[in-house]
Amino acid sequence: MNKLSGKVAIVRRATSGIGLATAKLYLQEGATVVLTGQSSEKLNVLEEELSGDHLLVKPEASNTADSKALVNAIAPGPIETPIYGSTMSLRKILT
Repeated sequence: MNKLSGKVAIVRRATSGIGLATAKLYLQEGATVVLTGQSSEKLNVLEEELSGDHLLVKPEASNTADSKALVNAIAPGPIETPIYGSTMSLRKILT
């Protein structure tokens, strides 16, 4: 346990499916997890459900400018583990 202690992960579309499962696993392993999602209602439910060091961001950053702002505001240092549960590629933002 705590293999990811001290690491930051951003998980987009984290309100269900693979995104939610990934976020929960990373939290169990000790990572600080930033979860985004399109549904404020679902994020509110997650706030009650999740434990561990996490931040819920609503609404989800859905364009490059918003995504850059999200990354810069949350983690001015390196982000070791970006997880994106969508087809939008944010590689340009992190490089």
